[in-house]
Amino acid sequence: MRAIEKSTSSTFVYNITNRWVGIRLDVIVVIFGIFTALSTVLLKGKVSNEILVFSLNIVSDSIIFFSISVRMYAEVQNMMTSVQRMLQYTELE
Repeated sequence: MRAIEKSTSSTFVYNITNRWVGIRLDVIVVIFGIFTALSTVLLKGKVSNEILVFSLNIVSDSIIFFSISVRMYAEVQNMMTSVQRMLQYTELE
């Protein structure tokens, strides 16, 4: 029973840490998006509208892909650690 509680606790901590990192990454990307949106408003008459719309489109795409890619990297790294542990367990007597 104690091993099950330990496993559940570690899974819970991993999920909470993943959410914490996700929120922090989302805040960073939103700040970057706000900065880009403000700069497009300030540069409206100086730069062509197509370039400004394109830059906003790229930032909105990067918001999605940045957060997803970092979370997927952390998940793959966690799974590879589990595989390494399983391989070490198979070598025990």
